[in-house]
Amino acid sequence: MSIKTYQFFCDHCGYKRFTKGDDIQDLVQVKQAAVPGGSPYIDPITKKLTTPKSMNRPKTFKCPGCGYLIKATKITLVETIPDEQTNRLNGRETGTKGQALPGELI
Repeated sequence: MSIKTYQFFCDHCGYKRFTKGDDIQDLVQVKQAAVPGGSPYIDPITKKLTTPKSMNRPKTFKCPGCGYLIKATKITLVETIPDEQTNRLNGRETGTKGQALPGELI
């Protein structure tokens, strides 16, 4: 099971914040226009004028520290489930003092 978490990070002042997306009422969102998809063209099959769809930009917010624009980065955290047979965390643990566990190749 994955937990959706977002990170706000400002390169200018070093502001960092982790959130699940439900507690961002104190941040000021900056509205931006969508990016045009391209110029209109005539479809060769239907002989009609076709306008490509515009692409939406990611939401941007003002940094509370310095005022620069920051955007949310999606972080996916994966819960580690211990293995029942060996009582280990899927091979991510080592034995005592960094040694290999008995029966494992070095």
